[in-house]
Amino acid sequence: MADQTATSANTKRLAFPPILGIAFGTIICGIFIAGLAVDIQASESFFLGGKLAGLALNWSIFLQPIQLLEGLLTPKEAVAVIWGFGIEAIFVACMFRLEQTFSGLRNTHRNFPKVFGTLAAILIILNGIADYMYYGGDFLRGLAFALIMFVVVGFFCLIGVALIEHGIRDIAH
Repeated sequence: MADQTATSANTKRLAFPPILGIAFGTIICGIFIAGLAVDIQASESFFLGGKLAGLALNWSIFLQPIQLLEGLLTPKEAVAVIWGFGIEAIFVACMFRLEQTFSGLRNTHRNFPKVFGTLAAILIILNGIADYMYYGGDFLRGLAFALIMFVVVGFFCLIGVALIEHGIRDIAH
């Protein structure tokens, strides 16, 4: 029986080598980071009243919190940065650690999880609307863009990290 289990594990390892899981997981995490940057751009554009700011990825967007703390942004830009990063932080917190977030809130006050959950749902819907408007195209393509951004930002990091962990665990055994 033990030999059969070992053979099954070896067959599985040959069908999908651990290094491929690690590589694929790393690529998926990279797509998550790129999607996060585009989603922050979309949220800021929405808040500033703009439409398509360009789907080209602007990596300097990750420097904005530092610029905010250093006082280098105009008041309008500062508000947009707080909105863009704040809404993404809420979204990512809800996707990654929803139960842990609610548990911490429950320890503070029993009604906080309900309030936070309601506000987070509203903000995530607004984030979807921002993504839809950021695309600036027709209804169907805008909806598709909003949905793919939801999946990329909401789930790709979890999937990528799981693949990397699984690959490392397989290599260790």
